[in-house]
Amino acid sequence: MKIAIIGLIDSGKTTVFNALSRQNIPLEEYASIDKPKIHLGTVHVPDARLEQLASIFKPKKTTYAELTFVDVAHPPVQKETATVKKDFDPSLAREADAFVHVVRAFDDPNVAHPKGEVNPLRDIAMVESDLIILDLEVAQNRIKKIESDLKKGRKEEEKEYNCLKRLVKELESEIPLRNVAISEEEGKLIRAYQFLSQKPIVVILNISEEQIGKPLLDKLEALDRSGAMAVIPFCSKLEMEILELDEAERAEYLKEIGMAELSHDKVLDEIYARLNLLSFFTVVGGEVKAWSLKRDTKAIDAAGKIHTDMERGFIKAEIIGFDDFKKCDFSFANAKAKGLLRLEAKDYIIKDGDIINFKFSV
Repeated sequence: MKIAIIGLIDSGKTTVFNALSRQNIPLEEYASIDKPKIHLGTVHVPDARLEQLASIFKPKKTTYAELTFVDVAHPPVQKETATVKKDFDPSLAREADAFVHVVRAFDDPNVAHPKGEVNPLRDIAMVESDLIILDLEVAQNRIKKIESDLKKGRKEEEKEYNCLKRLVKELESEIPLRNVAISEEEGKLIRAYQFLSQKPIVVILNISEEQIGKPLLDKLEALDRSGAMAVIPFCSKLEMEILELDEAERAEYLKEIGMAELSHDKVLDEIYARLNLLSFFTVVGGEVKAWSLKRDTKAIDAAGKIHTDMERGFIKAEIIGFDDFKKCDFSFANAKAKGLLRLEAKDYIIKDGDIINFKFSV
């Protein structure tokens, strides 16, 4: 899963990228390039269940589910005309599964805001508007092409045409496509366009240390509660410092400053939820591994995620839920004796926390 980091210039995108991916990309790099440069950072998704399984089985290898963050360094742009479109590559963004939108909430006299003053609500609206405009351009261009084909008697694109016309009305009303009901059939018709405003989005409110623990603006809190997009306060500088501590020191320090958990982990959890993902586990060949998977996925498709041979030669899936396995003292023998270790067919829908052994023959 690829997560693109977007936002206005000087919002702190690369600092957030460094904090999320534990890298150290120098900010000076942005001033010394003349064409976009892509940075990738792969991040382990924290999962206490995986760690518990690893402590029981003591495998040679423990493998976490992963998310890949994408940060694109762009040539400098004129701040007075800055928009996300000028510091943004739509073709790269369309490849992403979701966005992290970094919104500046900190004041810094040494770093002027491109719009003259810090205003998170305005910046959120600006970026949302840019995504909608980019989608409108794509949809309207496609509609023109289909209209030409329809005049020539080609009727096979009529359903796509009607779908795009409906979505254009929503976009012209400034409604992002993630907030529009789209049927499964319509989803297939428009999948190739990878509309930007349809992608899940998590807003990172980039704050200073002085702002930690202070309430968000009322309107930002309302936006977060509405479910339209998550808004997570994130002090990137402090997050970097905390992540460099060992686990015991980290827990103690978080307690001292009144933080229940790292914002880093909240961001990953929220992205997982927005992408409608779950995790299942395999314990085989000296490795305990977590796999990310879309909800409502069938067992045969989950097998194919591991290896095409498993999908092709699928026989059964031996499955137990994590909570049931815990009740059996993490013993497969106990689970089998209690009838909790079961065999499922290819149409079984994978549940979050399932521990699976795929049986196959090729």
